Amino acid sequence: MEIVQIIRNFATGGAERFAIDLSNRLYLDGHKVTIIRFFDDADQNILESEINEGVKIVTIQKKPGFDFSLIFRVHKFLKKLKPDIVHTHLNAFNYCFLSYFISRKTKYFHTLHSMPVNEAINKVDLSIKKLIFKSGIVNPISISDEVHQESLMLYGSKVHLIYNGRVEPKRSNLFPEVNELVKKIETKDNIPVIINIGSFKEAKNQKMLIEAINEINENGTKVKLIVLGNPASGKDYDRMTKLANLEHIHFLGMVNNPTDYMFAADFFCLSSLWEGMPISLIEAFATHCLAISTPAGGVKSMIKDGFNGLITTDFDKENLKLKIIEALELSVDSKRKIEENAFTEFISKFSIEQCAVEHTKLYESKCS
Repeated sequence: MEIVQIIRNFATGGAERFAIDLSNRLYLDGHKVTIIRFFDDADQNILESEINEGVKIVTIQKKPGFDFSLIFRVHKFLKKLKPDIVHTHLNAFNYCFLSYFISRKTKYFHTLHSMPVNEAINKVDLSIKKLIFKSGIVNPISISDEVHQESLMLYGSKVHLIYNGRVEPKRSNLFPEVNELVKKIETKDNIPVIINIGSFKEAKNQKMLIEAINEINENGTKVKLIVLGNPASGKDYDRMTKLANLEHIHFLGMVNNPTDYMFAADFFCLSSLWEGMPISLIEAFATHCLAISTPAGGVKSMIKDGFNGLITTDFDKENLKLKIIEALELSVDSKRKIEENAFTEFISKFSIEQCAVEHTKLYESKCS
C-alpha cells in the first residue's frame, strides 16, 4: 500500500514518536511510506534522525496560526500522489478537509492521542470531528480503553481501538555518558533517581511532582528527580526551577535519547492529569524502569498496582508522595519482579510490531 502519515513535526512528543515508529515499521513490512510534516526547524525535529532512510519525508510549510492555504497545498500533494491511505495525527486532521471530500478513493484515518475532549482545540473542532467521524469519511483510532470509551460516546460505533506501540529501546552510544551523569546525581550515597519526561503543560502536572519531591526530601527521605523534555529556558522553565529545590531536582532540557536515562535511573514517574496512552510509560515498561503514576486516562488500563507498576487512586499530592515512598521501600526482588512483569506486558501488548500489524489489518479492511 501507498501510505501517508501526517504530523506537525518530529519533536519529542509521544504522538510524534509514535508516528515515526509506525512509519518505520510499515516501511519495513513492505509498504511505501511518506511522512508529511508542517515544520522543518531543527529544534522542532529532534527525532528526524530516527526515521528510516526508506521513508520519504515531505515538508509542506505551515504559517503561524490556522493556515487556510495549507489545506489547498496538502490537497495538491495528495491529489498528485494518490495514496491508498492517509493517516493524520494531532492538528494535521484539520488540514485534509479538501481531500476528505474530493479524493474519496483514498481512505482516511486519524489517531486520537488523548482523551477526545482534551485533544479538541475548541467546541467547533469537536463538532467537526463528530460530523466527519460519524459520516465514515475519516476512521478514528483510539489508543487506550479509556480513550476508546469516551470516543464511542462522542463519535459513535465507528471508532477503532489499537493500543499505542513502541520500538523496543536499546542503549545508545550515549548511554555511558548518561549513566555517568545519573551516578553523579545519585552521589556516593546512591540516592534513588526518578525520571520524569514531558513538556511543562497543564496536563503533565509537574508542579505537583516537584512539590512532592521537595516535601519527601524535607521529611528526611532522600530521592532525586530528573526532568526531561523541556527547553532549558523560558517562562515555564523559570517558574519550575523557582519552585524546585535544585539540590534534589535536576532539569536537563530536551534530549533525543530519553530511554538512556530510563535505563540508568531507578524509577519513572508520571504525574499527569490526563493522557491517552503515554509513550513514555510504554518506554518505562520496555526499559525495566519501575513506573509510578497518577490514574490519568489510559494509564488506568496499563498499570495494575503492585504488579507491573504503582498507581495512585487519585490526583492528590499526598497520595503521590505515599506511592513514591512505597516505591523507594520496595525490596530488590520485589522491584525486579514488577519491572519484569511490565516488560512482559510491553512485549505482549505495546510493541510497534503488534501495533503495525493491527493498523495494516484496519487499512486493508477499509480498502477492500
